[in-house]
Amino acid sequence: MIYKGESMHRYQSVFVSVGLALGVFVAGASGQMLTANAQSQMFDLLDDFFRLDVDNRTGASSDGLVAGTWFSVAPPNVGGVTTARAAVGFGYFGGVARVQGYANVQGSVTSSAGGTFTDTVVINAPGMQGQMGTRTALLSFVTQSGVSGFDDGGSNVSAFASVTVQVSNASVSYGGDWTLQKAYSEFPIDVVELEFDFVYGTPFTVSGSMGLFAVISSDGGSAQGIAQAAFPGSIHWLGISDLAADETVDGSIDWSKAAPIIPAPSAVWLGACLALPFARRRRCTTDA
Repeated sequence: MIYKGESMHRYQSVFVSVGLALGVFVAGASGQMLTANAQSQMFDLLDDFFRLDVDNRTGASSDGLVAGTWFSVAPPNVGGVTTARAAVGFGYFGGVARVQGYANVQGSVTSSAGGTFTDTVVINAPGMQGQMGTRTALLSFVTQSGVSGFDDGGSNVSAFASVTVQVSNASVSYGGDWTLQKAYSEFPIDVVELEFDFVYGTPFTVSGSMGLFAVISSDGGSAQGIAQAAFPGSIHWLGISDLAADETVDGSIDWSKAAPIIPAPSAVWLGACLALPFARRRRCTTDA
């Protein structure tokens, strides 16, 4: 089954906020550019403890970019293991933001990953210069996200994921959020068709943005568990389905075909909900 691409707006404000925090959203961008960023953080107010690791990459190589952070810390009130990884190429995203740990009274363990690609593309055909055309881009979206553990009043275990792809005048946006109480995802399970308009011989922009966020936090409460947001199978451009035989597509990659898959970072592409021997009640919500 093939879905017609359409923007989905539920939880949009949450995903926009996460994306802006990561610096991953594209607005009016042009040219050839890739960004990949990853961030891991632990914060403990009572112990005056703070740690932040950040990896930001920017470039335009068709070989893609990979960013990542990882650390493990166990202070008295906040601790755990964080993993943030992003793999970004023209027409491709892969990534994971994952935390496994605990937060008591005042503090948080967080992980985030994001990226963008932006390219200038031109479609040409003999005798068609300056004329309008409409074609269809094919996209796939694979997410593997969820949470497990426990929280009480004043605490939180959650994960968020968002992605936007724009081709000329058309775009699709999807998001999901996962807590111990609920799991919500807009991500389609089948190929998405995105129809776009263009002018032969005139450049237009193909761009995408990804945001992933996972957190275990407390504000007067207690939380423990695992939270993960991931695109392990990638957000993947699959080509243009209805080009004529004499049409050509020029850009940083051959956008008429499926985008190359950027090698994933050496991270754990794990299932979203992993069993742990928690001392208190355990709940789990997942989306694969």
